[in-house]
Amino acid sequence: MRPIALDLHGFASFREEAHVDFGDAEFFALVGPTGSGKSTVIDAMTFALYGSVPRWDNKKMVSLALAPSVARGTVKLVFEVDGQRYVVARELRRVGGKVGQRAASLERLADRRGLAAPGDETFPLAKDLDGVNEAVEKLLGLKYEDFTQCVVLPQGQFADFLHAKPAERQDILLRLLGAEHYRLMMTQANQRASVAAQRASTYAEELLGYADATPEAEQAARAAESTLVSMGERVTAALPLISARREELKAAAERLRRLRGEEAALAALRVPDGTGQLDADLAAVQARVATLTAAERAAEDADSAARDALASGPQRAPLELARAHRAEHARHHAAIPALAGDVTRLGARSSKASAAVDAAASAVEEARVNRDAASRAAEVAAERVAALTAEHANLAGVTVPAGITELDQRHASAATAVTTAAAALEEAERADAAARDTRAAAAHARAASGVVLSRVKPSAGRAGAGSSRASPRNSRSNSRRCASCSNCARCKDSSNCPTATPPGGRWRRSKAITFC
Repeated sequence: MRPIALDLHGFASFREEAHVDFGDAEFFALVGPTGSGKSTVIDAMTFALYGSVPRWDNKKMVSLALAPSVARGTVKLVFEVDGQRYVVARELRRVGGKVGQRAASLERLADRRGLAAPGDETFPLAKDLDGVNEAVEKLLGLKYEDFTQCVVLPQGQFADFLHAKPAERQDILLRLLGAEHYRLMMTQANQRASVAAQRASTYAEELLGYADATPEAEQAARAAESTLVSMGERVTAALPLISARREELKAAAERLRRLRGEEAALAALRVPDGTGQLDADLAAVQARVATLTAAERAAEDADSAARDALASGPQRAPLELARAHRAEHARHHAAIPALAGDVTRLGARSSKASAAVDAAASAVEEARVNRDAASRAAEVAAERVAALTAEHANLAGVTVPAGITELDQRHASAATAVTTAAAALEEAERADAAARDTRAAAAHARAASGVVLSRVKPSAGRAGAGSSRASPRNSRSNSRRCASCSNCARCKDSSNCPTATPPGGRWRRSKAITFC
């Protein structure tokens, strides 16, 4: 790549528009005091090609490319590659406080000696940031890192190289020339060699396991493989025949089972009584009918002959013979109704026999239906047996909890105790009923004897004069009779008496028997 012309406007320290022409120079040097913009020219060429500058230490940084006092900057570089000239241009914009690239383009000049002046014919190659970078890398054959190490040496690194120690100088030289790739290649080559050595060792160990893989063993294995292949082909060819024979055998077994069932059903059938006699009578009647039919035909033939003879001449003997024949014919004709009745009677018997045969066939069909139903029932029973067998197997795995025997004994004891208690309760109820009956009888007896109730005041104490207890005679004026029953036979205590108990006293009988 050879630079031809560089145009700057608002780039870094070049706030105003500047033009650098390299067209007539084979070699050139940028000379000037520090800060005059020598490195900026090289930075502008690198930025025009790749959109970044190596001394900014950040490939994505573009804020330093725009002059501080401008809002827009442009860089345009015309360069030549293999005798063909190209022009690359980039535009910078400041929006708010951020600086970014707004546009980039790479075009090929139609004129091999052109300088990309306004109006010159060009052919666009790329018109966006990523497209321009890829097109420049493809056109120059160098990536940004390679270009900054081989073509444009970053400022300051050459001085470091001159003043550095030998080991540091070697590192700087390797970094500048890109020789660290060879170090990486050596590292990767050593790693690959180590992996290859491990694989070779593994393969050697595996080869030891194939020590018996001789040519004879290989031939034997190939022969065995051929034999197995042929046997596999024969088996494959025989499988359809085996399947077909299995289907035929299954169909034959099903047919045999069906025939055996029919045979068993037919074996259970009985020929109706009198069928043989009916067949014999039918055969005899049919033979008799045939005989009579033949006799009738013969009589008709004789009659025809007699008529012919009578027509041919008036001989008496033939006429007498014809009369006799006619009489015989009349006799035979008279016997026809009886024979017809016999035929009708035998036909009725034959119909009955046919009906019996039909009934037998219906019985056979019913037996077949019953047989099918029994088969289905047997299948359902078999399925039920299988289900019950599975349930039995599940129940067989259930274990009786510990202490169940003791619980059964306690349950039996409790049931016995309940039975005993029920019997005792019933006996107590009977005793209570008897006591109630006895008490009622006693009450009626007292009512009949005229019991008198008296009111007795409580004494101040058990010791003292006899005046502490009222006599029956003095207590008659305070005595009261029960208002509900006229006696106290139904009262157990004063609380059950329908008449209020006098305060501080109790009801008692005038005699020494207390009721309430």
